[in-house]
Amino acid sequence: YVVILAITFLSIDLSNLQIAFNPSTTVVFTISKVISYVFIVFFTAVYLFTLTLGVTYELKFFKLIRNALIFTIGLLPLNVFFMALASAIILLLLFEISSIFFALGLIAILLMGLALFTLIWTNYSQWAFDEFLNDKIAGAKKNRGIYKQNASNDPEEFVYKKSKLSKAIKPVTDYDIEIAELPEMFTRADLAKLEESKKRMIEDSKKYEEEHKVETSTDIDEFMNKEDISNG
Repeated sequence: YVVILAITFLSIDLSNLQIAFNPSTTVVFTISKVISYVFIVFFTAVYLFTLTLGVTYELKFFKLIRNALIFTIGLLPLNVFFMALASAIILLLLFEISSIFFALGLIAILLMGLALFTLIWTNYSQWAFDEFLNDKIAGAKKNRGIYKQNASNDPEEFVYKKSKLSKAIKPVTDYDIEIAELPEMFTRADLAKLEESKKRMIEDSKKYEEEHKVETSTDIDEFMNKEDISNG
């Protein structure tokens, strides 16, 4: 992406130089500048999609680029709109230094940096993935949002479902059963010792769960019978 930016900006600078030295070529090199700016916008969208695709899905490099190109071309008008919306604060810096807009943009950049841009683009691209990609991926979850953890709007029902699935978990201690540590130069015997300590820990956790199963069930029933369950 940086290489593409360097080439396009170099092309713009050369066009400006040609226009300055030879005004008769103004039209040709103005068209060249416009094409360079179009390339910048297009490959910026490609780059942004590679970022959000890369952190959401496991894709090899060429598949990552291919999918980013597909989203960039297929959603071109929306891409331009959301890039402009996300860049609104940054675009304020293009005004004259004496302008109030420049001052507002500078203050916003100092306070928020690129956080607003990242938030807007990430939400937009996740919507695009839900709309066009996740249906084709087995097991992919859609419409999760940021904090939407449960589809039910009934907090009591959510607590009940969550409580029914809860288990007694043994408190973490450092004196009951410890996992054996491997030395820097370990042998098969050390590996066997480590595996044995893991098995003892699993068995101890299951034993604790069985011993406290009734107690946990009683606590849940008592909790659910309370009349002051909060809606929060």
